[in-house]
Amino acid sequence: MLNSRLNAGDSKLERETLIGIKSVQVAIEDLSPEAVSAGLTVGQIKTDVEPRIRKAGIVIVESADAPAVFVNARVMKHNDVSYVYDVRVSLEQPVTTVANTKLILAATWYTATLGYAGSGVIVRGVRDTVGDLVDEFLNAYLSVNPK
Repeated sequence: MLNSRLNAGDSKLERETLIGIKSVQVAIEDLSPEAVSAGLTVGQIKTDVEPRIRKAGIVIVESADAPAVFVNARVMKHNDVSYVYDVRVSLEQPVTTVANTKLILAATWYTATLGYAGSGVIVRGVRDTVGDLVDEFLNAYLSVNPK
């Protein structure tokens, strides 16, 4: 298994957009057929993500008005024995544009990783990567919202 950082939006300004958030929705994007065929499920990812968020003191809600932690795990079969995957974790929340004061949903914090794994470890690789990226989010969150 091999991981490489793609990019991150974790500057001081982006961290400041996390100040005062007390609750979030958790949204796991639909998985590709290749991911499902390999044995990965949305339920597994949700089970990996939600306890971490709760442990950091953030309440998980179902309200459409709340900021949302989005997890997107894209998996593509590379050949018969390996996969390539791209995992992104972002915090999206309503923001107002300056030019015309329109309210839109925008990612105010994000991180992403590209990885490569064999067919025998792809599910574990994606789940571990999701956990690592959620931990990055929580570290950023706790840096501006100390307990």
